[in-house]
Amino acid sequence: MLQSLISGLLAIVPMFFNFLQILILLSVVISWVNADPYNPYVQLIRRLTEPMYRPLRRWTDRIGGPFDLAPLLLVFMLVFLQNVLYTYLKHLYSSF
Repeated sequence: MLQSLISGLLAIVPMFFNFLQILILLSVVISWVNADPYNPYVQLIRRLTEPMYRPLRRWTDRIGGPFDLAPLLLVFMLVFLQNVLYTYLKHLYSSF
């Protein structure tokens, strides 16, 4: 039973993190092209990504410069978490 649950998580974890990375990429592209802020899709993407950026901007705003580094830092963190979680689940799965 537990092995089936871990097997399912091994399939879902990469998809979830890839979805978040695509969402971040869309957010960055939207900020570059100055998309219509009243568009419901633009609003949805901003509502989903801004809460993830907010804690990181406390650190990245101190760096300064013309670029917002919060999305880049968030992608690095997500890739790290994905690899750690996937490796842990794979190790857990192989121990059964």
